[in-house]
Amino acid sequence: MPVLSGAQVQSRARAAGFTDRDGQWAIAEEGGGQIVLRPPDASNPHVCGANVTAPAADAAALRQAVGRWAQAQSPPFRMTSPGAPGGGSAAHWSSAVWVAKTPSGALSLALGQEQATTEDQAVQSNLVLSLSPS
Repeated sequence: MPVLSGAQVQSRARAAGFTDRDGQWAIAEEGGGQIVLRPPDASNPHVCGANVTAPAADAAALRQAVGRWAQAQSPPFRMTSPGAPGGGSAAHWSSAVWVAKTPSGALSLALGQEQATTEDQAVQSNLVLSLSPS
């Protein structure tokens, strides 16, 4: 969240073990997975996120970890959408949303997760954190 308030992405990403790969901050995970950061930019100065590629078996643990992180914030985020699979063309994805009001504005955290057909399949999870300034 400090990045949404103007903190430097480079120093924070490096401190967390990410490396700059062709202009994207990425870190490799066990089992061939990876996390790629999407920091705020000129077009979206109040939006950041991450794309996570991991085995399908890890999807529930990721969703639980994001939920625990959201609850640990001050003020804590409140879940507004529990992560149900989408309909129509989005049937292979589920999403969960958490929100929080802060002195800086309203925060929204969304997690979209691809639904796998097999447990050993690598799937995408997209995490987006946005700030609507007060």
